[in-house]
Amino acid sequence: MDDPQISDIEWRSGRRARSLRKALAERDWTGIAIELIVVTLGVLLAFQINQWADRQKQARDEREFLERLYSENRKAIDELTGVIGSHRKSMEEIGIAIRAKDNPAELAEFAKSPRFGCLGAVLPSVSFSDTESQEILASGKLSIVSDPQLRSLLRDLVAMQAFGAAQLEYARQSVAQISSALDAYERYDIPADPKQRPPCNMDWTALLHDQSAINAAVKLYRFQQLMMAVRSRELARSDDVERKLACELRKPECAAR
Repeated sequence: MDDPQISDIEWRSGRRARSLRKALAERDWTGIAIELIVVTLGVLLAFQINQWADRQKQARDEREFLERLYSENRKAIDELTGVIGSHRKSMEEIGIAIRAKDNPAELAEFAKSPRFGCLGAVLPSVSFSDTESQEILASGKLSIVSDPQLRSLLRDLVAMQAFGAAQLEYARQSVAQISSALDAYERYDIPADPKQRPPCNMDWTALLHDQSAINAAVKLYRFQQLMMAVRSRELARSDDVERKLACELRKPECAAR
């Protein structure tokens, strides 16, 4: 004989199963599927929108950085051009004077020319270029440049600028040790206009009778030559960077080059 309690449990279980089957049969599975699809698409769309917003922000940040680089690189090019001209002028004056050592009349003319040969010990810095290099390294923004060729050019330029700063420090220390040999041949005076620099004249006739002074002048020539070569390489790489930046930013200068 069946246990009435067990039969009651089985009846209730069967009733629940029938109710569940009926409830499941009455559910709008098409609607549920549509809801799931809509929710899934919404999540995916939100993800895509976030990605798009991130890409847009990165693109804006990169363009702002490149625009700034373009402007600063142009200023650095102008500064480098001026510094290279200064090195060339000092080299030319020292070279012309030494080669004219057997021409007293020409040496006398050089001695009358204000500042002729007086800047042989002056090694100008490229402050804008050096500052740009330090800021690029410190900011860490080089990583946001998406174009690998431009990124490589910028790394090369930063390395050259750092090398140029180190070479300048070495050259200045060396020049400080030898330039005193020329002090006795420099003639300074108080300018008539206090706003002007004191005029300088170099007594080349007397200088070229002093072998120690000649040696010092030749060494100054060599350091001017060294720094001109360093800055010329920097300028060439800066020109490469400017061309690439102009094209990346769709500047009219890109077509002109």
